Amino acid sequence: MVFEKNGNTNTAIYPLTDDISKALNTHRQIAGIFCDIAKTFESVNHDILLEKLCYYGIQGSALLWFRSYLENIRQRVEILHNEFGKTSSGWETIKNGVPQGYVLCPLLFSLYINDLPSGIDTDFKLLLYSDDTSILISGPDIQEALSKSLIALDSINKRCMTNCLS
Repeated sequence: MVFEKNGNTNTAIYPLTDDISKALNTHRQIAGIFCDIAKTFESVNHDILLEKLCYYGIQGSALLWFRSYLENIRQRVEILHNEFGKTSSGWETIKNGVPQGYVLCPLLFSLYINDLPSGIDTDFKLLLYSDDTSILISGPDIQEALSKSLIALDSINKRCMTNCLS
């Protein structure tokens, strides 16, 4: 569901509320983990992203183009003041992240996190929307739902530490 065409927060929240309703209607306890990782787009590790692009079949000159694109991202901060004119920082090369506002950003980020669900136990319902991740866990009683929640949190933490975030 990440960056789905014509998608918005309403289309993202429907599966979430539907799964919660289904669990409650079957008298199951449900817990949720809602992840909004700070500066997610800036955390994309270029080396890992390039490995994933290669895995998805982007090779040869296309992969070299992406490498060049990612290695040559430069930015600076510019502040305009009515009284003082313009102040700018120096240009810095970006070592991590995909540049927000560029056409390729959503695609590159989607490819980067595309394998996140494969690291999560199938007992958990994982919902992705943009850079937000929700995990729903249900059980016959609150103790089981909470126990599974700890396992899910540990699982997603390990997945992000080893594969997703720099």
